Amino acid sequence: MADLQISGLPMYASFNSGELTPLLWDRVKFERYAPGAMLLDNFIVTKHGPIFHRPGSLFVNYAKRNNTLDFNKDKKRLKKFVFNRTQVFMLEFGHKYIKFYTYDSAGDPITVQKDGADYIIETPYRAEDLPELRFTQSMDTIYIAHSLYHPRVLMRHAASDWEFGNFNKQDGPYEVENTDKNKKLKVGAKTGTGVALTATFNCFNKNMVGRVVRLTLSKKPGWGVITAVTDAKNAKIDIKKEIADTSETISWRLGAWYGTEGAESTAHYPAAVAFHMERLYFGGGLYTPQTVQGSRPGDFPVFSPTDDEDLVTDDMAVMFSLATDELNSIVWLKSTDSLYIGTIGPEFKLTVTGSEVITPSNFQFQRISNYGSSRVEPQFIGNSIIFSQNSLRTLRELTYNFSTDKYVAQDISVLGEHLTAPGLNSFNFQQEPHSIIWATQQVRENQLADTIERAGGRLIGLTYDKEQNVMAWHRHTIGGTEVEIESVECVFNDTIQQDQVWFCCRRKLNGQYVRTIEVIDKDFRMESPLEEMYFVDCGIKYNAYKLPKDNADYGLGVKHLKGLTWLAGEKVKITVDGAMHPDKIVNADGTLNLDYEGKFITVGLYAPAKYQSLYLDPEAGGTNFAQGHMQNIPKALIRFYRTMGGKFGPTFDKLEPIEYRTPQDAMDTAVPLFTGEKTVHFPSEWAHNSQVCVVQDDPLPMTILAILPEIKVVR
Repeated sequence: MADLQISGLPMYASFNSGELTPLLWDRVKFERYAPGAMLLDNFIVTKHGPIFHRPGSLFVNYAKRNNTLDFNKDKKRLKKFVFNRTQVFMLEFGHKYIKFYTYDSAGDPITVQKDGADYIIETPYRAEDLPELRFTQSMDTIYIAHSLYHPRVLMRHAASDWEFGNFNKQDGPYEVENTDKNKKLKVGAKTGTGVALTATFNCFNKNMVGRVVRLTLSKKPGWGVITAVTDAKNAKIDIKKEIADTSETISWRLGAWYGTEGAESTAHYPAAVAFHMERLYFGGGLYTPQTVQGSRPGDFPVFSPTDDEDLVTDDMAVMFSLATDELNSIVWLKSTDSLYIGTIGPEFKLTVTGSEVITPSNFQFQRISNYGSSRVEPQFIGNSIIFSQNSLRTLRELTYNFSTDKYVAQDISVLGEHLTAPGLNSFNFQQEPHSIIWATQQVRENQLADTIERAGGRLIGLTYDKEQNVMAWHRHTIGGTEVEIESVECVFNDTIQQDQVWFCCRRKLNGQYVRTIEVIDKDFRMESPLEEMYFVDCGIKYNAYKLPKDNADYGLGVKHLKGLTWLAGEKVKITVDGAMHPDKIVNADGTLNLDYEGKFITVGLYAPAKYQSLYLDPEAGGTNFAQGHMQNIPKALIRFYRTMGGKFGPTFDKLEPIEYRTPQDAMDTAVPLFTGEKTVHFPSEWAHNSQVCVVQDDPLPMTILAILPEIKVVR
């Protein structure tokens, strides 16, 4: 063997490039290479640089099962509702229902109940409609839009008292006013219900029942709602505002929203909704794909295009259509400093001229990018709008660039594009404590010889901090069998002072396919005592001091747990008072018998956390490289912070356990968490690439601050 020409001890003290796409594995001179990883599974990247073991997920409840649907089609969507810091809810939208969750006084997630049962209300939305629901909120009311349904409102009166119904619009919104002098309408009376409405042309059809009509005579507008259609020229109308005259008029408008709900062939309803500058805006739809309608300022149900004298004043409703060379449907509206409009083609910004207030006559559009948006709802983060492209694989950050005086839509998924494949179902932003965009992968079915293999469905995270220039992807395998995450949403928990990640997942428990609602527990932070650790999934956290004080077990150790019915028949990982307990199988009745007592117990399913470095190189920053030459790592040093357990080595099949217990540690207590350096001597093997692998195979804390491998290279 030739003489050693390179021997180095490079320091990898940051991991905030995250898991890199395989297309970057050999770009050792790339500035984001050294802080990157080949694999980051169940490790979260901090904006400071270190990585730490992801907290586990708490089981909240089963999602509601609809037995009329095939299980694979009975999908759910989560949506948060925040009234104030202490009144927050998570809404489970499913096939024609909403189910509600919140937090109890201790900050633990619970299902809202009424009269001893889970509180559920009905909706018209089918499971296949859920991805395209759009929401905006004002105080205790959520406004909901979907191109196949009349807009709805969901109002909270109390935790177990919600009202769901039609958005009761008034005097509009309308299509453009008639200009054909041969087309006239008239009413049989100026007021009343069931009043005759006649046309001089074929105007009406059965699909128009419920459509509003506006007639203007003598510069006095009035309006009503069609209640019945006799034939193409005759209908009945309930007049809501007096019609000035019963004469024929060419000055009429028909309502923009109408049709049979749920039917693509007849549904004329908006696809997107947002509040902006005191107006409620709706936009898009199957038959008005580029049209936006805005209410009167501060009067959200009213869409009057003119005042009582038929004059267009600044406080009237607004309506506009995007002028483009292609017909690109609006898929989202977002309000920041301006109203931003996403279509399947370009993205637009609504601007005003001569004033900061939008009026019916002073707005204009600016095309700001041309990437095209998917049906996944975007997120407003900092000063940027994060949206996914039509491919569902690319996330873009739409923001204003002061140096170029232009809007840019940077690709923020390029470093981890392999993780966004085959596409994203949903994504949401967790602002505290680590600024992470959480996303869910779509599921891809591969037809094999005799079976269908399902791939994807993983929870993935993007640590995103624009100020610190951090964009780091990481994957998360949730513990259990055949687990697929279908929807993710984040909401603030005031008790723990963090945003918590909620998700709905499809999983197999005790041989049966189910869907569960789970919440990722709070971070095991620098100041957290060992008893607060929690790293299992779909499980529970038992704390003897959280029991009611009149409970006989308050403050005492227990050996017997009950109520784990969802884990019946499952082999679970257990910790007791900060130490590992032997694995057990939960009894059929949901009970679990431990080998010894504990006051702080975690029970659940587990998937290991794994880190695999990129190809290490002692001179990656210089002009000479070790790539392609025989390499060896005699030993490696890893700096940990408040860590227990784990293994590391050159590959995942050649790992050595990390020892923490010393002769001074009592044998009947948990070993204290370790902060410091650990060195492992690797097998003396030479290969063309050298790497370091770390595995946390127990539900215990682990934070990696730095890796210092000794690398020897032969040339």
